[in-house]
Amino acid sequence: MTLPEFDDLLAEISERAFSSGWRSGIEFEAWLIATGAKEPVLGRTTVTVLELERLRTHLAEASTWISFDLERDEPVLRSMHEWLPACDRYRKDPASVVRIWSVNLHARSGGNVL
Repeated sequence: MTLPEFDDLLAEISERAFSSGWRSGIEFEAWLIATGAKEPVLGRTTVTVLELERLRTHLAEASTWISFDLERDEPVLRSMHEWLPACDRYRKDPASVVRIWSVNLHARSGGNVL
């Protein structure tokens, strides 16, 4: 799946679930669903069989996962080297989702993030 296709898929799921085109943390929730660590329910929707298949196919075929880059203000593909530690942090503290990807932005902005 290409980055635009992946972005569209998560935006569609997020819109149905939360009336938000890209809800903060949706990439982590999608990962947990794709890996079977979470039931395929988000907000007020269920991830469809086709959507789940697309997520799992990407997971099986690619060594990347999507996330929203705060610095670039757009979705990007992260290597598993970047993704897995961030996902572990999210599992421990879901509220940390903004902090996970804002370290570089924070350092470069003199400490003023969001």
